[in-house]
Amino acid sequence: MNRLIDYYLNNPSEREIIQDKARQRVLKDHTYIHRMTEMLCFIKDRKPECFHESTLDKFTVKDKDDFVMNFPEVEGVLNKAVNENNEITIDSIVDVVNSRDKDLEYHEALFLLMDEFKNLFLERSA
Repeated sequence: MNRLIDYYLNNPSEREIIQDKARQRVLKDHTYIHRMTEMLCFIKDRKPECFHESTLDKFTVKDKDDFVMNFPEVEGVLNKAVNENNEITIDSIVDVVNSRDKDLEYHEALFLLMDEFKNLFLERSA
């Protein structure tokens, strides 16, 4: 092992070739998008009912009220995200979260993650 270390320390061009190949492999097979896609497929395989269009796209204010009872910290975001049809979409929540000028709170980061899941699902089902 020490011989290999010494060899690559003394041969930077060969070390850089290995580095470049490793980087190419990571970018080809191990990006954030790859991990999100794998997680989405894993969830979809086990809980296909979660991916029905009506549950993926929006939920009604009644659902919001039930949700807020269990998670009161999200009430401010959800109240701002209600549209004129009395519905809340992931897009409207993301708009509210992105309009803030402060650091993300935990639940806001989760909403952004849900948006990524939604976008990946829509890409895969297109």
